[in-house]
Amino acid sequence: ETRNIETNSLINKKIIIALKNKLKVIFCFGETLSEKKKNKTHTIIKNQIKECTKSVVNINNIIFAYEPRWSIGTGKIPKISELNKIFSHIKKTIISLKKKGKKKLIYGGSVNPSNISDLINIKDSSGFLIGNASLSEKKFIDIIKKSTI
Repeated sequence: ETRNIETNSLINKKIIIALKNKLKVIFCFGETLSEKKKNKTHTIIKNQIKECTKSVVNINNIIFAYEPRWSIGTGKIPKISELNKIFSHIKKTIISLKKKGKKKLIYGGSVNPSNISDLINIKDSSGFLIGNASLSEKKFIDIIKKSTI
């Protein structure tokens, strides 16, 4: 597992500065493997969203990207049923913080051509953050083809 170099407070400052400068923000958050094993996923996510968007009133220019840190680059992804619960939790968390604007939620974490057909079934997801697979033209095009209806 990688160490968390940036604190929630630092990320919050970056988000506020970016929004003040009229930039769009992709806010990535998620739990480590040890946090997942301790059943802390929902608590970690809620704290990250709450602390990183502190003092942010309007979220129109923020895309919330759930990226389980244990999944990135491993090819392992949560089950769709688990992702549906997590995305529902994310949506409820944002609503509870009374943020104005449209909630845009995406998934990122080992998205590839072999799992995109399952991942498109995540309720409350607006799309995907494609990492390593976007470096291969063929993989990226396959993801696009398999995710368009």
